[in-house]
This record gives sequence, C-alpha cells and structure tokens, in this order.
Amino acid sequence: MATAAQYPSWQDQPEPFFYHDATRSGYIALLEQRGNQKKQQMVRISNLAEHIHERAGACDCWISQGEFFKPDRKVVNLSRMQVAFVDLDTYKAPRFDKIQLEAQLGQLLTFCYDKQIPEPSVIIFSGRGLQAKWLFSAPVPAAALPRWAAVQRALNNLLSDFGADPQAMDASRVLRLDGTVSSRSGEIIRMVHRAVTPTMGAERLASGAVACDFDTLAETLLHLQRDELAAEAAERTARKAHDALAKAQRESLRENLVLIPGGLEQSTSTSSRPLIPSQLAWDRIGDLRTLAKIRGYDGGLPPGQRNLFVFLVACFLAQAHLVRNLRPEIDALANEFSPDWTQSEIASCVTSVVARAKAAARGEKVLFNGMQVDARYRFSNTTLVAALEVTDSEALELKTILPANEARRRNTQRHATGRRENGALLRDSYVDRASDRRNKAIELSKAGLSRRSIAEELGVTVSAVHGYLKR
Repeated sequence: MATAAQYPSWQDQPEPFFYHDATRSGYIALLEQRGNQKKQQMVRISNLAEHIHERAGACDCWISQGEFFKPDRKVVNLSRMQVAFVDLDTYKAPRFDKIQLEAQLGQLLTFCYDKQIPEPSVIIFSGRGLQAKWLFSAPVPAAALPRWAAVQRALNNLLSDFGADPQAMDASRVLRLDGTVSSRSGEIIRMVHRAVTPTMGAERLASGAVACDFDTLAETLLHLQRDELAAEAAERTARKAHDALAKAQRESLRENLVLIPGGLEQSTSTSSRPLIPSQLAWDRIGDLRTLAKIRGYDGGLPPGQRNLFVFLVACFLAQAHLVRNLRPEIDALANEFSPDWTQSEIASCVTSVVARAKAAARGEKVLFNGMQVDARYRFSNTTLVAALEVTDSEALELKTILPANEARRRNTQRHATGRRENGALLRDSYVDRASDRRNKAIELSKAGLSRRSIAEELGVTVSAVHGYLKR
C-alpha cells in the first residue's frame, strides 16, 4: 500500500498531500455518497495515503481542506489551515457559457495576473467546475481563523464572476477528491494546473510545490478592503465634522462669535492592517477553553459553572461569524464543558443565543445603551472578569478576558516595546549614556572649552551641559 513518502516526487503525489502533511498530528474528514446519504469518516493524517488509495476511481468522494485536533469536523475543533480555496461553479457563470475547460483555466490565470495576486498553487477540475487553491508556506493556526476567513471572503468576492460559491468558504468545508468521479457529470476529478514558477511573492517549498506566505497574501487581498474601510471612516468623520461645524456656526451666530473651522475636519486615522471584527470573539472562545484547562477541568466543568461557560461560548461563537450552522458547533463546544449534558439541557442554555443570532442575521435591532444594535448578546470585559472570577495569575495565560491591572500592564509593555522599536533607549542604557556624556563634559570643561562648544561636541543643548557640570 502506498504512503506519501513512497512517491518519487511531489508531482507524483495525490493532490491532498500538497497540503496534508502525513508527519503532522490530527485528523481529516473523508466523505462518500452512499445512496441518498453522505457517510463521513475521520482519519488520522498519518494514515491518509491508504484511504486515498482505497478511493481511487470511486464515485462521489470529498475531503476536508482543514485539519482537526479531534475526530469531529467542526470549525471549533480546527487545528490548522494549509490552503485558501475557492469553489468555482463555472458552469453557472454567464461568462463561461459554452467555453471549454482550457479557456476557463486561461481566463482564471490571466485574471489573477491582472489583479496582481499569486496564481493558484493547484487547480482541480471538479467534474463541472474548478477548485482553485493557494497553498501556504506554513500552516495557519486555528487562532488566526478570523483572518483566514477574511481572506476566503476576499477571494470569493474577487472571483464572483467565475461562479465562486459563497456557501463553500468555511474552514470545515469538504471538496471533491482528486482521482475520484463525479456522478453528476461522469467526469474524473483531476488536477488541471500546478504552479511551477513562484510569482507575486510566492516561493518554492522543499517539496517542490509553490506556496505563498499567508500574511503577504492576506495583505494583498485585503488591501482593497482596508482602503474601503478607511474611506468609509473618513466619510463618517467628515460627516460628523460637517454636522458639528454647522451646529457651532448656528450657535456662534446667535452669540455673535467668530468661528474658526478645524478640529474634527483634521482628524482621520487608518490602520495598517484591516480590522477583523470576529477576532475578539474567537479569542474569547480560546480564553474560556484556556480558563477551564488551567483550572483543571479538561474533562468538563463542575456543576454550577457549566451554564455560564456554555452560554458565553455560544454567545462568542455567534459574534464570530465563522460558521454557517451555529447549533452543531455550539453543541461541540458544550460537550467540552459539559460532556454529560443532553441535547435538551444544551438547548435550554443556548436557545436564546441562537434565536438572537438568527434575528441579527435578519437585520433586526434591539435597544442597548440608548442605541439600536444587532440582537446578539454583548458583554464588557469588566462583566466577564467578574462573572468568571478571573484571577491575576490566570489572566497571565489569557488573551482578552483581562482584569484592569493586567490590561494596563500589557498596554504599558506594548507602548514600551513600540518606543524601543522607534529608537527609544531602555532605562539602563539611558543612564549609562547620560553618565558617559557627563564625564565627557567634565573633561572638555577642564580642557578649557566653553559650554556652548561642549554642547556642540556632545550633540546636546547648552542647558544639558549646565546640568552635567553642576553634579
């Protein structure tokens, strides 16, 4: 039976081995159509070769693109992503009406070149459409899932004219398996393109496959989104400034005052990296998992704490917008914290969360602190710290659910790091340099130089020289 290591070169390997490394731990999902049902099998990545070999030429098989830390294909169980992908239903795209596969492929590659994004590492003919995949030079960990999801959305939007399927973007998605057959078309699923020359910042891996750096790809794809966000922010700022100016002008006329425009009109700010709103919610899910672990509750929380943890983790998953079907993912998280709960017990805890998420998806608003906001639950950090009784020692291992003193410490540390990166000296270095300058100033003064000459020699102000010589 063949294994990944037994193929002579990377070109001879089945396509899944381009991104599923058999040396890694974890699981992938394989699906097969059996009658009217799809049957799923979770297999260890190390055993993938034999399972692929068994399915060669089989009808209607799919494979997960992500890898999972437990044998359960849920986004909340994701370990890592090795690819970004788009499932292109080209047979539905008007631009491809009566256009042959080779011409579709050529148009796709030309489009990527024109948009200055790397060509897909591999493109699979899926029986009726195309699967375009961009391999990463290093796997993207589950912690970065919101940013990966933003890349997926950007790719999907970019390739919408090519029939990009908006239902096939999530991290638990399965795509048709190379070397199998589609019963819908009778066609063999096969690789029709493999990048051989690194372009647009891509690189060749030791295996020979061409891959791109995830952060570079993200910056490229999200650049337009960042510009759009900045433009929207600038427009909002300008609108607020205009309204404030108009109001102030009205008031100044009443009081015969002279108004000088300014203030808000000059205030604009943009971030070097586009905001990923779901990252906070996803990090808070991670914090709840970490909190349970450091409290010694790997096998489930004790009675009295379960409801709070399950309710909160459901709220954060709803806020994260990373899954299409919320309830099964919530159930998977609930089973971590309360493994002996029944479905009815889980439902009694999270039904309102799911209902509010559905209401938010419909665009419904609720009144919160005098403002109309979407219906999902929201919590301040202070509320979370108090409800979870987070201690200072526990906070050291958390990302976002932090007591005020830990948040201040990290903020101070972050600013200090920023100052050092911009050339600011550490305290000890500053003291040492000041001592050296003081000694030098004394030597130059004894040699008869004026204080102004000493200041020029040392590159400091005259007042600084006065200070050196007084001590």
